[in-house]
Amino acid sequence: MRVVTINVPDIGEVRAYAAADVARKFGVTTKTVVAWTGADRIRGPRLLGWAPHTVVPDDRRWLVAADDVDRQLATDGDDARSPAEAERRRLTDERQMLDLERAVFLGERTEQLEQDNARLRDEVTRLRSHIATLGQTIHDLTVAP
Repeated sequence: MRVVTINVPDIGEVRAYAAADVARKFGVTTKTVVAWTGADRIRGPRLLGWAPHTVVPDDRRWLVAADDVDRQLATDGDDARSPAEAERRRLTDERQMLDLERAVFLGERTEQLEQDNARLRDEVTRLRSHIATLGQTIHDLTVAP
């Protein structure tokens, strides 16, 4: 990975890698690496990063602190460096996300169907009552006093 030295306001000079390079190293997408730089990340390492055009010299790429990346690579050991292991990990994560999305979808769909069934039961009850009223009216009109 190519190291870039940048000047970050309130921090000073920092060594940084391009997020795309870091993504290839970890076997994830650039979007995932950018998410790791956010405060609201759910999984993955916490990396210090900068958006395009926010550092000097101006760079049009997302940048990530090289020290954070190097520390994470050292922590992960050889697993992070193995493309096959990274791909396996990425596929496992995607499968877990798919399973979670499927469970949420099925839960929402089940709830919607239950609401539809309740609404239909109410409508059937209302119609039966209406039919009974009409039947009674017809009976009253056709039966001789």
